Amino acid sequence: MAERSLNLMVALLLAATLVLPGGYAFLALALSVAGLSWRAGLLPSWKDAWTRPGVRWLVLGIAGYVVAYVLVGIVHRYKIQYYEPLIPFFLAPFMLAGARRWLPAQRSVWLGFAFGALLAGFMAWFQVYHEGIARAHGAHGNAIPFGHIALLLSGASLCGYLYFHRRQDHWVYQTVCLAGVGAGFVASFLSGSKGGWFAIFLIFFVWAWRVTARRPLRVRLAYLTAIVLLFPALLWFAPRELVWDRLIGGLDGAVHWLSNGGITEGSVSIRLEIWRFGLAQFWERPVFGWPQSEAISAMRAHLRQFDISDVLANLGTFDNLLVETLMSAGFVGLAGLVCLFVGVLTTFGARYLSEDDDHRELALAGMLITVFVLGYGLSVNVLGINAFRQVYLSWAALWLALSLWSPASWTRPDKSGHTDPSPRSGGS
Repeated sequence: MAERSLNLMVALLLAATLVLPGGYAFLALALSVAGLSWRAGLLPSWKDAWTRPGVRWLVLGIAGYVVAYVLVGIVHRYKIQYYEPLIPFFLAPFMLAGARRWLPAQRSVWLGFAFGALLAGFMAWFQVYHEGIARAHGAHGNAIPFGHIALLLSGASLCGYLYFHRRQDHWVYQTVCLAGVGAGFVASFLSGSKGGWFAIFLIFFVWAWRVTARRPLRVRLAYLTAIVLLFPALLWFAPRELVWDRLIGGLDGAVHWLSNGGITEGSVSIRLEIWRFGLAQFWERPVFGWPQSEAISAMRAHLRQFDISDVLANLGTFDNLLVETLMSAGFVGLAGLVCLFVGVLTTFGARYLSEDDDHRELALAGMLITVFVLGYGLSVNVLGINAFRQVYLSWAALWLALSLWSPASWTRPDKSGHTDPSPRSGGS
């Protein structure tokens, strides 16, 4: 496939993430097929990756998560459907090989993320203000994954801006990426998915810290202080019903629950009660947890004690990655989670600290998306939703492959201000 066509295809796959039905799975499917069909280079690419700094942590992390997941399934005697969420994890090595086979240009990848965020923002605006939909959901059909993944696109667009800014590339590229950052905010706000809005603050924090990297420490701290002070102003201009009313309603629900343990709304107070119940039940079976059917039935029976609607009383999830893991998988499941996220963070951290200056934004993106997913896990079982699994693993595979094998054509200037123009192979 011609290089230009391949770069365009990868950019389009990323741009379609939230605006086409099933778009979140397009990249994962394409990379998996490319890796599975690459007979000549599949094993060599795996062997080469295994020798690179930090990569073994990722392999061991994914393996630890899969082993723990399977072990819980065997103990609870689950049917074959229980193992379906593991498919993307089994395909992850092939996604990595597929990304190595294609090795798209970083420019195309970052612009693909930016256009994905721009399209998500436009679609959210159209759904809310033209179609009259209460909460934007894009082509996904569910407002929460849509809003959360929009912020993942926003974070990736930020890394793209940092890449183009560091290299002093054309201002158009930098502007597109910054517009993508803002459009991701818009999509998330219009989705009303407040559980992920902490990511907006983190995006501003990372932007200020990286852009002021060569400034004195007092200047960097001044930038961060300004962000803390200006962040409420950003919320002030957000839509009242979808942002302020939901924040105030959630805060009132939390205060009411903390005061007398009552459930007043279907967001914060009910989650706090579910988490309290789940953690209490976990201590009765701490090793492997409760079978999922028993855990959900017990939770529903507990919620029926409150004066809430039948819809809220029949929830099918604990809406918290940690609580749901402890409740239905115990300490064994928790160990698997720790292996997975520590492995990913360690691998991308090692890539960030490697000698390849031109790959730092790729490693930063890998760490940033992991922190986002962990944060999302406070309000939703992210690994229990197919869209999150597909996006998380396919993007991580793409960023890791590029950080390992894409040519590095930029190096940090020396003290005299000169930059070495000679490209480094980066291991390709």
